[in-house]
Amino acid sequence: MSTAEERRATAAALTLHTARIAELATDLQYARQPEVWERYGVRGRELSVRDMTYHLPFLGTAIVADEPRVFADYVAWIRHLFARLGFEDPAAAVLLACMRDAIAEALPGGLGAVAVPYIEAGVAELAAPLRRFASFLEDDGHPLRPLARLYLDALLKNDRAAARTLVLDAVARGVGLREVLLRVLQDVQREVGRLWFSAEISVAREHYCTAVTQDVIAHLYPRIMDTPRVGRRIVVACAAGESHDLGARMVADFFELAGWDAVFLGRDTPTAALAEAVREHRPDVLGVSANMSFHFPAVRDGIAAARRADPTGRLRVLVGGYQFDATPGLWTRTGADGSASDADAAVATAEALVAAVRGQGVAS
Repeated sequence: MSTAEERRATAAALTLHTARIAELATDLQYARQPEVWERYGVRGRELSVRDMTYHLPFLGTAIVADEPRVFADYVAWIRHLFARLGFEDPAAAVLLACMRDAIAEALPGGLGAVAVPYIEAGVAELAAPLRRFASFLEDDGHPLRPLARLYLDALLKNDRAAARTLVLDAVARGVGLREVLLRVLQDVQREVGRLWFSAEISVAREHYCTAVTQDVIAHLYPRIMDTPRVGRRIVVACAAGESHDLGARMVADFFELAGWDAVFLGRDTPTAALAEAVREHRPDVLGVSANMSFHFPAVRDGIAAARRADPTGRLRVLVGGYQFDATPGLWTRTGADGSASDADAAVATAEALVAAVRGQGVAS
């Protein structure tokens, strides 16, 4: 079993030697499966090298976090992607074997052995039945489920106007704003994410759907902000490198709806900026979001910097995002105080954390 120091050294070496590992692994792929890869020519090989550089950060994160499931989840996505591209599972299995052998050759001092259990978690994922991810819009009897399906249909048809009208008309008719945000916009965005993860829609379509939902939420801001204040503040940000900010934005909106003052810093917030925001705004709670697992180190570093910036010791930290939902307990390795699976749960968890701080008499 590897130590934390060995895992950190291995992840650092993976980053340092990424280019060499990608070249070595691709050479091995072409040697072991020429019938699969050679048909794509020079350009195909360039893309294979590029793709290998994408795979390695996910492996590095799994190693640093000591969570093999993180890499297994990534391999589950690779299976869906390969299926869409017409590659069989053996192609993915060979890819992982080539990655393992290239790492063993490229990494110094036997560090390659540290990576093996995490790669084996990916191999085990390939041996399991192909994951089927349940829809977030399954019929659960909720009265807003039909509206959510209509909204998603409008998004997938590129009908921005229809999507906006569906939501705004529902709110005008008296449907609760909180329920619309939670059961329509949040659930639909999760479904969009599932469709992308399952390779049923392109990343371009996912970005379009997200942009429309951001536009719809912007039209709801006057209602969101029209809530009595409760004297609490949260700073919400996406970790450094994280570009998916809609989930974090919705969390900030839910806090506003609950009467908190929410300072939303947006996507790709550098560690130093996170610490500066804590010093400037003196929040009760800091919320840090990251969906892609390879942003785990940025989350951990950002939280550490934020705590150093809080001399009172009263700051409480929440984390959220896809990988924290998919890997229970992962949040405990970031230095956070809690995690929440959706915007509603984030508010409830934050309220409980702040109440505990005040009950302990921590200086403000």
